[in-house]
Amino acid sequence: MNLQPYLTFAHQLAHRAGQITLGYYNKGIRHDLKPDETPVTAADRATEEFIRSEIEKTYPTHAIVGEEFGESPSLSGRGARVRVAILPLDR
Repeated sequence: MNLQPYLTFAHQLAHRAGQITLGYYNKGIRHDLKPDETPVTAADRATEEFIRSEIEKTYPTHAIVGEEFGESPSLSGRGARVRVAILPLDR
């Protein structure tokens, strides 16, 4: 299996997602607490939403599980061959 297209996509996506994250840098945004008492910010959510959207457009049959929004409901339980984990931002 040629993984180069995935690597290229991931590299480009990470760069673009980083631009979103940098847009929040030093802006004094406040954080909320998730049910497990860990912090989450608007930057976390916006970045994951962007990453999810790009994966869904490019690889619609891949399942997605993310730190902020959980598992993609449309593919959970459907036996997707590829599952992508998203952890967009950590302090």
